[in-house]
Amino acid sequence: MLEIKSVKESELLESITRKREEMFSTANRQGMKNKATVERSRELDILIIMYQRIMLAKTGT
Repeated sequence: MLEIKSVKESELLESITRKREEMFSTANRQGMKNKATVERSRELDILIIMYQRIMLAKTGT
């Protein structure tokens, strides 16, 4: 996984968008409870948390 310090905000947003699309595509093909769909969801969660941490750090909260 990417280190927070080395990730640009725009790159992270692009990664979130791609991962979300991957997850939806996998869910449509294999189902919502499929192992691959759940894994994509977990990966998306990690990316979103990274983004939230960057935003919090920028605001100083």
